[in-house]
Amino acid sequence: MANMETGFNTLVCEDDNLEHPDNFFSQQGQTGHRFQKTYVSIWSPVVAGLTGLAVVLLMLNIGLGIYHSNMKGNQLTLEDVEDIRSELNDMEASYKAAFESTNNYKKQLDSKLKDSTKTKWELEHQTKRNNDYQKNMDKITKNIALLKYQLPKTEQACRLCLPDWVWFNSMCYFFPFETMGYKSWSQARHFCQLYGGDLAVINSTVKQNSTVMHLVQNLEPNSSVGFWVGLRNLAQEDSWKWPDGKLLVEGYWMDGNPTGVKDDVCVAVYARENFFKAWGDTNCNAQNKKWICEKAEDKWG
Repeated sequence: MANMETGFNTLVCEDDNLEHPDNFFSQQGQTGHRFQKTYVSIWSPVVAGLTGLAVVLLMLNIGLGIYHSNMKGNQLTLEDVEDIRSELNDMEASYKAAFESTNNYKKQLDSKLKDSTKTKWELEHQTKRNNDYQKNMDKITKNIALLKYQLPKTEQACRLCLPDWVWFNSMCYFFPFETMGYKSWSQARHFCQLYGGDLAVINSTVKQNSTVMHLVQNLEPNSSVGFWVGLRNLAQEDSWKWPDGKLLVEGYWMDGNPTGVKDDVCVAVYARENFFKAWGDTNCNAQNKKWICEKAEDKWG
């Protein structure tokens, strides 16, 4: 009888170990919760199967406990021992099958998660490519708009202006962006006069906008390169005048300008997004500026 109780102690110990799949499954379920919801369905059969197995094992435990209690006062027969052994073998087989099924589902989940990671990487890659394409498309669209804007000027310039001069506001203009270095205000004016023109007169918002827009399209915004225009203030006169002698009516000064220097000061225009703030004044003798020439259309071609 002592041997039989020892056998039942072994039975109870092994039965306790049968709870391990539940703990293992619970841990895996908690981990799986952190993954995408699309894989929850993978675990549904496992949950249902193990739940049913747990119920069966619980019923067997209760039944064996009752059976063991009833047999304490009676002597077990060989047939009883064989029945118990058979039941234990069946329980062990069920346990192994459930454990193997759980492992198989776990492997399937791991495989699908790896596939999901690769899909995520590919999605990120394709998203980046799409963003790059969109940036290029925006750039091309801007270039097309710029070409459409410049085409009429080019056609008109070929008929009405000298080579390398541009046409807008019904006038011809020269901008030495990358050639001829820098000049003082007087040197720049002399250059323009050699071609039958003069330094540009910007006496309207339309001309100011067109001039600054052309600078912005050919230079970096907020470039430090200034371009002489015809406006200056001689110390002895203390008034802003254009080359034709007309007084300044409206200015488009940058903050801090005009500086109020009591000297011969001349105006340069700069590439600025806000064309209302694009003028700066400096000493007329400074040889550190480009320039803008302006002349009437040539009636030839």
